[in-house]
Amino acid sequence: MLVVSGALLAVCWTISLLGAVWSWELNREEGRLLFERRVDRLVTEIQRRVSLPVYGLKGARGLYRASETVSRREYTAYVESRNLDEEFPGAIGFGVIERVMRTDLESFVARERADDAPEFFVKPPGNSADLYVIKTIEPRASNAEAWGLDIGSEARRREAVETAIRTGEATMTARIELVQDDRNLSGFLFLLPVYKDSAKPQTPDERMAALDVVVYAPIIIEHAFAGIARYTEDLLQFDVYDSRPNDEGETLFDFDNHSNDVTGLSVERDEQGGLYRTVRDVTVGGRIWTLEVASTARFDRTIDQIAPAVIGAGGMLLSVMLAAVAWALGSSRMRALRLARSMTRDLADAKYRADAANQAKSEFLANMSHEIRTPLTAILGYAALLREEDGVSLRSPRHVEALDTIHGAGEHLLQVINDILDLTKIEAGKLDIESVEMSLVHLLTDIEGLMRQRAAERRIAMKTTFLAPVPERIISDPTRLRQILTNLLGNAVKFTAAGEINIRIGQLEKYERVLLRVEIEDTGVGMEESQALRLFEPFSQADNSVTRKHGGTGLGLAISRRLAQKMGGDVRLEKTAPGVGSTFVVEVPLLPAEDTPLTSALRMPKKAEPAETAGDAEELTIDGRILIAEDNAVNQRLIEFHLKRAGAETVVANHGREALEILLASRPGEFALLVTDMQMPEMDGYTLAGELRKRGFSLPIIALTAHAMAEDRQKCLDAGCNDYVTKPINRPTLVKTCRKWLDVGK
Repeated sequence: MLVVSGALLAVCWTISLLGAVWSWELNREEGRLLFERRVDRLVTEIQRRVSLPVYGLKGARGLYRASETVSRREYTAYVESRNLDEEFPGAIGFGVIERVMRTDLESFVARERADDAPEFFVKPPGNSADLYVIKTIEPRASNAEAWGLDIGSEARRREAVETAIRTGEATMTARIELVQDDRNLSGFLFLLPVYKDSAKPQTPDERMAALDVVVYAPIIIEHAFAGIARYTEDLLQFDVYDSRPNDEGETLFDFDNHSNDVTGLSVERDEQGGLYRTVRDVTVGGRIWTLEVASTARFDRTIDQIAPAVIGAGGMLLSVMLAAVAWALGSSRMRALRLARSMTRDLADAKYRADAANQAKSEFLANMSHEIRTPLTAILGYAALLREEDGVSLRSPRHVEALDTIHGAGEHLLQVINDILDLTKIEAGKLDIESVEMSLVHLLTDIEGLMRQRAAERRIAMKTTFLAPVPERIISDPTRLRQILTNLLGNAVKFTAAGEINIRIGQLEKYERVLLRVEIEDTGVGMEESQALRLFEPFSQADNSVTRKHGGTGLGLAISRRLAQKMGGDVRLEKTAPGVGSTFVVEVPLLPAEDTPLTSALRMPKKAEPAETAGDAEELTIDGRILIAEDNAVNQRLIEFHLKRAGAETVVANHGREALEILLASRPGEFALLVTDMQMPEMDGYTLAGELRKRGFSLPIIALTAHAMAEDRQKCLDAGCNDYVTKPINRPTLVKTCRKWLDVGK
């Protein structure tokens, strides 16, 4: 019996020991998975931080592509319009490099000195047949040592710039010491080639021959990594190498050799930590960096080491049966935990990447909206001015047709930008639906009248029928409802070459709700079933021939359906057949306004109240002295022309600080209104408005911005502005808005 008892005890102790070991390994595995997830986030953050300057370089490339020549002042204005510290941490400037043949060096230096730089010279000129000279770099004060440098005289810089030119891609140098950095920290250059506008090079030699300039940004890696220790929450310690560690690779970032004021690190390397270690490759700018990561003692302490000891000690006191049951339950738990951890990790990774992608997309779209709308202001504004003038240049019908083409193309580009921003706001959940009282009959009448005119130009009949009476006034979102119906009716007109378009309006009870139902039937091209299946996908059309023949981005139907769904309804294709036509149906909630009558007919437009045209802005006069704060010279002239033409007296300031100085030096009441751009060097419009309100100025302020995202209007109002006008500038809107606030001031 003693032998049996001893054997039983030995078995129990063995099982308890195995349980303790199993618990320890399980906790280690949980820690490993958490460590790997944090390393994934660190790799993504490093790639994001180091690659941020590429967006600014692409903006600089756009500046060169949009103009035959870019002066030193224009490039300086572009760099000053960007906030380097906030937008591109780590970038200490933006510069331009030109490839110069040694035989052309003297003429190149003379040309640069003539371009507002009499002190320019090349240093050192190197020995190669061609030089790569930094012809300009901003901010000049902190980058003076780099100005005029021939980067082709140093092997690493030359290799990177020629790789960028021959590939056409943003390229990063190996580790270098920047000449403008007296601390000799780890640095590198990001280089992006710009080719001549008419050139479309395909091979490396063609790209080299077609080169215009190379825009570049010098980066200090310690600045780019500022605060990254707080990002890792002191749970990770890491080093970055330009190749494999301990393989003659250069150290780019050494965790325990950096002070808190640069990197934000709160501790030196934690020699007590390091339970987990890994090595990752990080791809940035065409180079592969090596990231060596280890856990800190703080991270290691999060691994549960008490549970294994409890299991071991407690298991020795339990019976064989309890140990067996615990083992069985433990095995099931381990499988469940592994499955749960795997699913949680995948979901967390997917969410993190989706959030990062959405944030990057929103930032990109906001910047691109600004970059595109700013030149569109000049294109549309001056095209309209020339079209309305009766000067010598417009005596030829060809000139009129050319200006109409320019204006139409600009309007089309603006509509494409608006569609993309609408779709982005819907996907990000940032598009709000209003619920206001509106005239349904007026809205339907306006849309039908506009589309009837377009249909008549194409000799297409249009008929509107009421299948049931509808309320004259309803509670809805008039802007979005107009957008949906205009889109669908516009498609019907565009895709119908002959025949007619029938509009049927009525009510429908569905799922205990009353809906407004609008059917739009055309006799146009129609579609195959396979084409109809992808009709509501963004950027999708029936087939490629549609894009070639009719144009468009394929966003209209996708946006219309999503807007209708956000309103509580839907847009769908009811029926279609090739060569026969299509029928689309719009259904949105129908909430009648209080005491509104029913109607079964559209209201005929009053001839005494014609639609507003651009000419109305000419008839509308304004009286008062207006201060204009705008850094773009082209837009200065355009805004000043519109306001002077309407009767105002204007004064122009080149940036916010100059506008503030003018107002501080002015007499009370000397200026009746301030019209200010919101993105300017020296002092932007937000700071200007806030400073004026802080100093007690009460004159009305109208914000003028090329941004078009939903939050921009509120941001301007919060800064102290009274109203908001977007670019491209619409002359009637600008004049009416100024008239409104000038009248308020009186």
